[in-house]
Amino acid sequence: MVFTTIRCFSKRPNDWNVKSGFIKGGGRWPVVAFCFAVGLALYPIYVFPLYHANKYKEIQEQARAGIKQEEIQPGDMRVWSDPFLPKPDKKKQ
Repeated sequence: MVFTTIRCFSKRPNDWNVKSGFIKGGGRWPVVAFCFAVGLALYPIYVFPLYHANKYKEIQEQARAGIKQEEIQPGDMRVWSDPFLPKPDKKKQ
């Protein structure tokens, strides 16, 4: 009786295929398809703007053509500048 229970636990289940991956019928194609789908989704979000930065800079210049940033800056904040430069004294201005 003891030998039969040990023998049952030592076998792998029939639906588990060690060579092909996760479950019988699986394998590398689902992984390849998933990676391809992720790459296809990331292309228009990350890769295309990375290699076509000038196109987006032109669009941004056209969109911000009539906006004066100094006038719309909220609450006595400076317009973006280099953070490592010393702040100008308000008394001198």
